[in-house]
Amino acid sequence: MKKRAVSVLLALALCLGLTVFASAEDQSDETPADPFTDVAEDAYYYDAVLWAVDKGITTGKTETTFVPDETCTTAHILTFLWRASGSPEPTIENPFTDVKEEDYYYQAALWAYEKELVSGNVFTASAPCTRGQMMLYLYLLAGSPAAEPTTFTDVAADSVYNRAISWAVTQGITTGKTETTFAPDEICTRGHIVTFLYRAENTPAGEAETTPAA
Repeated sequence: MKKRAVSVLLALALCLGLTVFASAEDQSDETPADPFTDVAEDAYYYDAVLWAVDKGITTGKTETTFVPDETCTTAHILTFLWRASGSPEPTIENPFTDVKEEDYYYQAALWAYEKELVSGNVFTASAPCTRGQMMLYLYLLAGSPAAEPTTFTDVAADSVYNRAISWAVTQGITTGKTETTFAPDEICTRGHIVTFLYRAENTPAGEAETTPAA
């Protein structure tokens, strides 16, 4: 585990009072076997998918497929983040009119409300998650650290995502789609989301690989 990645994770844990991702000591140097026929070894999300499944953050859609190009919804991403945070028990009453106790994302939704990742009384579980939203969630969980405004031309200076995107880029979690654009409204896939989570733990600040997708 790189020193910079560890420092970021420790900061997250201190801010939240819980382990956001597994500690450095818990990480294995062994790469889990790939059970998925739709996750090629040369895919940008290959290591991220195996890591996320190994850590119990997500599973395949079937025993042999991961479906990395499937759209990631609000319910998906917040469930992934909740699991990465140790699946803590929420301590509040359900504030949502559209979330039932039997929903797989029930606890994740309440946890997200507690952490002020979402607000209001409508959760809208099936809404697609965007690149901007994902960076904002990670930024809020990190305690909203100081960050310079981003220079991407398609991210408004007063956007709620502005400093979150700037922080995420400096942490090596993501890059722009081009040198001058970030595409904050682009819909994320399962492959994108596990890659962002994986980088949040494993990439030294400023060293995210530039890929067409993430």
